Order: sequence, then C-alpha cells, then structure tokens
Amino acid sequence: MPGLYGVLNTFEVAAPPGYTGLLEQMAVATKVDLQKATRKALLGRETLIRMLDHCAACGSEAECRTFLASPVDENCAPPSFCPNAKIFAHLNRD
Repeated sequence: MPGLYGVLNTFEVAAPPGYTGLLEQMAVATKVDLQKATRKALLGRETLIRMLDHCAACGSEAECRTFLASPVDENCAPPSFCPNAKIFAHLNRD
C-alpha cells in the first residue's frame, strides 16, 4: 500500500513539527490507501494537512503505538481516541 510521503509530495505538503509517522501507520492498520483516496478526490490537501496537524498534536501517542503494535484484523476500525478516526472510517468505506 503506498504511503503518506507520496501523498505529501503530491500536495507539496511538509509534515508538521512533532509528526512521528503514526498517521501513515494508522492508514496501513485500517486498510486506508491514501494514494487511492487522493486519486478518487476523497482526500484533499486541506484535509490531509488537518489530519497531520491532529496527529502531531495528539496526546494519545502511547495508546496509538500500543494499538499499532497489536495484530490487525481484516476489518480494523480506527480507535476512538484517534483524532482522525472519523476520516479514516469514511475513507475506509470507499
């Protein structure tokens, strides 16, 4: 599955200070293809920037890392503590 950095390059967006790469890992865990979402116009530049900012500012990094370290099932939903959970759930439907 293509990663976040290809999407960042597509939109010419830099990762914000404090971003540790967990957004990309969460996309993989929840089976969200960020490249496909951008091609289908489901994920735009402003939404991506907002998602990155939310991830960088999130206070649940330890919980996120624990979630990402656990085995992923076929229909893995994003955890409720994730500030991008609704967006991931939406992108996972399409």
